[in-house]
Amino acid sequence: MLVATSAPAEAAAIAVGSMIDFSSLPNGGVSFDATTGSLNFTPDSITIGQITLPVQPIESGLGTGSFTGVGPLATILDLNLVDNGAGIFSLAAPQDNFISFINLPPLLSELNDVQFTLTNFILDTNTGSSTAFEGFFARHGQTTPAVGQFTSQMNFRELSSWSLSVRAVPTPALLPGLVGMGIASLRRKSEEESTKENA
Repeated sequence: MLVATSAPAEAAAIAVGSMIDFSSLPNGGVSFDATTGSLNFTPDSITIGQITLPVQPIESGLGTGSFTGVGPLATILDLNLVDNGAGIFSLAAPQDNFISFINLPPLLSELNDVQFTLTNFILDTNTGSSTAFEGFFARHGQTTPAVGQFTSQMNFRELSSWSLSVRAVPTPALLPGLVGMGIASLRRKSEEESTKENA
């Protein structure tokens, strides 16, 4: 759980392994225009009392790690995609603040203090799902890489429900070191087992 501290930069980053799910609101959905490459999320606004805000609300579901207790709402932006042929479309350019969190614990302490920027997205319109979904979470000037999976029923109807799951992952620069540590650990375990067998 993220907690506000006197030195927010120390607790600012989203923890690796943290995961969160998003989905369309009951009256919302997603549609895709193959002619323009526009992936549109609805509804296009939310009304609170007598005030209508021009944001596209979505539901944030279960979260783990840094996202435990997040919710219930976030906002999402439409995407412009490029036609690669055969029903495959990719992100035309990175989308800053693709998802903005309305709040993180403690409740209402820091509105919209976490954003997710989408850097790579490939949509297979034959299935309505993504074959690539990459980006990063940003909070208080610190970023954490993330990958995810987008699914929808777009191939069956014009406006469809959708869901998205995003997980924070290690920085790519750290991966070779982690792999090396894993290989060294396996090698050590194998050597220990062969020593036991030979004894």
